[in-house]
Amino acid sequence: MSIIYTIIAKDNEKILCDYTDYHGTFEQYTQNLIKKTNNNIPKATITFKDFLFHYISNDNLIYMCMAENNYPIDTAFEFLDVIKENFEKTFTKIEINQAYAYSFNNKFKYIIQSKMNYYNEHTLTKNENQLNLLKEGLINTKTELLNSQKFLDERNEKMELIVSKAENMKNDSSIYYIESKKVKDKVKNDKILYRILFILVIISVILFIIICFFLFF
Repeated sequence: MSIIYTIIAKDNEKILCDYTDYHGTFEQYTQNLIKKTNNNIPKATITFKDFLFHYISNDNLIYMCMAENNYPIDTAFEFLDVIKENFEKTFTKIEINQAYAYSFNNKFKYIIQSKMNYYNEHTLTKNENQLNLLKEGLINTKTELLNSQKFLDERNEKMELIVSKAENMKNDSSIYYIESKKVKDKVKNDKILYRILFILVIISVILFIIICFFLFF
């Protein structure tokens, strides 16, 4: 139950900063997803399989995080609000408007990392989360989630292919490592065997010469 990936983009295209502790095709998928988001919707959740993509939009900036589907929705949006607040305190509007792709990564990704670690360690229980949802009246978020589900259902097949490909790459790399280790071990053992045989041949030659010497002299 955790937030996996966080990304900040401007004008649905320019990635200003992102952070994750993981590797996978989800980064490219999330970046493509940002291009499809509607800036007129201030808050929404897009769902796919075991993951939820939460985002808030403000002043042509999109703050999005990818989380496991059992991660509390209100906590994810609280996290995004904190990221937004820190981002606006760290950079001026002039800096943001003049920024190029990933220009804020070196300065801001550690703030994202710190906040992700905190919110991954301080999640609410399922019942507490449901009470908060009722208290805060997140009906609009729920509606957008349903609409977004329809949006993603058209792309399920492609997404499954990307995810399975990523898993296969991980499995293939493990198999490659095991096989390459076996080959290296075999080569090493063969070298040792050849050296032993070479030494035995030398010793045999020397013994033969000694025996011949004593027989003829």
